[in-house]
Amino acid sequence: HRDLHSFPTRRSSDLIAERTLPCKSYNQREFTEKEMQNYIVKNFVKIFPNYIFVTKEKVVPNVGRIDIFAVEKSTRRAVIIELKKGAKNPNTQLLAYSQHFDNPVLIGITENITSEADGINYILFKEICNE
Repeated sequence: HRDLHSFPTRRSSDLIAERTLPCKSYNQREFTEKEMQNYIVKNFVKIFPNYIFVTKEKVVPNVGRIDIFAVEKSTRRAVIIELKKGAKNPNTQLLAYSQHFDNPVLIGITENITSEADGINYILFKEICNE
C-alpha cells in the first residue's frame, strides 16, 4: 500500500512537460500546442526581448482564451500571441481577441506557413526553436 504522495499528480506531469523542449526533437516527433506554449513561456525573454510576459490562457469573455498574453515594453500595448499546430490558421481568433484591446500587437506562431492577414505578425515555430 503506497502513500498518496508517491503517486504522480497532474501537476508533476505538467512540470515534466515544461522541462521537455520540443525543439530538441523537432524533426523526430510531433509536439502539442501546450508544449509549444510551455517552450515559448520558458524562453519568452530570449524570444521576445521587447515584450513583457503577463500570462498564458488569458480569458476574453465570450471569445476564448489567449494562448500567451504580454505587453510591449515601450508602449504598454497588449500583445496577443496565438499558437497553431499543423495547417491551422490563427487569424480568426487573433482578430476576434483584438476587438477587446486598443491597437494590440497580434502574433500568430504556427507550425506551417499559413494564409496571412493584414496587421498580424507571423512566426514559424521552428524559427523560434533555432534561436
